[in-house]
Amino acid sequence: MKTRLPRIGTYILEKAAYYKNRDYILGDTEETHKNISKSENTFKANLWFWSEVIYCLPGFLRNNIYWGIIMFSNYIKIAFRNLVKNKGLSFINITGLSIGIACCILILLYVVDETGYDKFHENGENIYRAVKDHHFSGGEDLPVAVTPDPLGPALVAEYPEIINSTRFKYWRRTIKHDEKLFSELFVYSDPSLFEMFTFPVVMGDRENLLTEPNSVILSEKLSDKLFGTQNPIGKTILVDKELSLKVTGVFKDIPKNSHLQFDAIVPFQLLEAGGLKLNNWQMSTYYTYVQLKDGIDYKEVNKKIGDIIERNRKNANMTVYLHPMLDIHLYTGDKFAADIGGHGDIEYVKIFTIVAFFILFIGCVNFMNLSTARSVKRAKEVSLRKVVGGVRTQIITQFFVESITLTFISIFIASAMVYLLLPEFNALSGKEISFWNIDSKILFGVLIIGIITGVISGSYPALFLSSFAPASVLKGEVTKGSFGSVFRKLLVVAQFSISVILIIGTIVVFNQLNFIHNKDLGFQKENIVSVSVDENIKSKIDVVKRELQNN
Repeated sequence: MKTRLPRIGTYILEKAAYYKNRDYILGDTEETHKNISKSENTFKANLWFWSEVIYCLPGFLRNNIYWGIIMFSNYIKIAFRNLVKNKGLSFINITGLSIGIACCILILLYVVDETGYDKFHENGENIYRAVKDHHFSGGEDLPVAVTPDPLGPALVAEYPEIINSTRFKYWRRTIKHDEKLFSELFVYSDPSLFEMFTFPVVMGDRENLLTEPNSVILSEKLSDKLFGTQNPIGKTILVDKELSLKVTGVFKDIPKNSHLQFDAIVPFQLLEAGGLKLNNWQMSTYYTYVQLKDGIDYKEVNKKIGDIIERNRKNANMTVYLHPMLDIHLYTGDKFAADIGGHGDIEYVKIFTIVAFFILFIGCVNFMNLSTARSVKRAKEVSLRKVVGGVRTQIITQFFVESITLTFISIFIASAMVYLLLPEFNALSGKEISFWNIDSKILFGVLIIGIITGVISGSYPALFLSSFAPASVLKGEVTKGSFGSVFRKLLVVAQFSISVILIIGTIVVFNQLNFIHNKDLGFQKENIVSVSVDENIKSKIDVVKRELQNN
């Protein structure tokens, strides 16, 4: 029976014997394997064969790693020599890629910030806001973000799929402590707030917060404003000059990419102490959030809870349903009446992502065009490499290393540009992104962008230039081909078409913004400011006006 050497082992031996007499080694191995098979059996022959393979494996790995490092370092040297040799083209390539990558990074920061709203909550995927549609006699529906205050506890009590709920009531209050007076945004809520939401507590007992009737929990920022470096726990503050509250905790400042924003939290029961009637199905002034069990489809829950207000309030004409909290920022816009906070738009996120892709594409095309235009000059280099034994894969690797090296140089320059432009970008976009607090996911994304950009930019030059036949180059036949010229023209047309589209879009948006900015509103808006005031100031508005006019 004819015996065959195992394929994997044979491959390893071929590679291990690359710098020796490969045919001699493989021939002897095959003959010895055949003899052992005849005298003993195939199993023992294979056992001997694999022992030989294992014996030479360390040398195989050592040689591959060593020569791999040598070749890679050689590729890097050649890449830098080519960059220095062609200073003009290198400058254009690096500048174009740097600007393109800087724009991509800025857009990526914006997109990640927009799509990351409320995702820092551990239970975020299971938290939903209860909203309602108010049905009018004319057949119109008004989606409203606020609901009656008994809704949350009723949903938990009646539906086992809902395991927790919490309510929010926003109110701006004045706070006084040691002659320091501030107007801050309070939220009245339930103790379950810290069970459902991931708002880190830096001071105080998380398990017992909001259980004391006259207590308050401050944000780190507000605590610093009132107490400086002192420990605020146990100290009292005066709210609206009449209500004394004891500080029982301090929570970490809420990230900007959260639709829930407030400076202080007080127990929900304080509303009743202030004269508001609770457990009232008639009033809808509260934001209700619920948490579902893992794996529960909220759409199925919506089919059950729709008439809960109708069952507790006759002729309510309202349908209740749950809306995912993670969709509030990007997918609601101005859909809900009485909504809170500013909103983004998923369409803008998509548009900016496409724009980032086009900008990066323009930079890649620019690199391809310049590299392909130099093909004739580098044809002799490729031919000489092939003549002295270089294979096509090595030449392709060389070009890819060059393009990736250039890309990472561009990334370094682009990072410096982002650092300088980020303050202006934040002012333009309304964000508060810090260069030194950039998320690791973004850094990983930039790394991936660099590799992909380098591969795409170097793909055509690598495949095109490595295909040259040495004999054709020496005869001058490479310059006669038209394929490279046609491809470059197509790339140039695509590049300029996208550039023109982006420029036209920019001009249109600029003109629209300029029109809005300069539109005659019917009054003199220069030197006019809008100031929010609470009830105490409203009652004394004449005094405030006189004091301001005296300045």
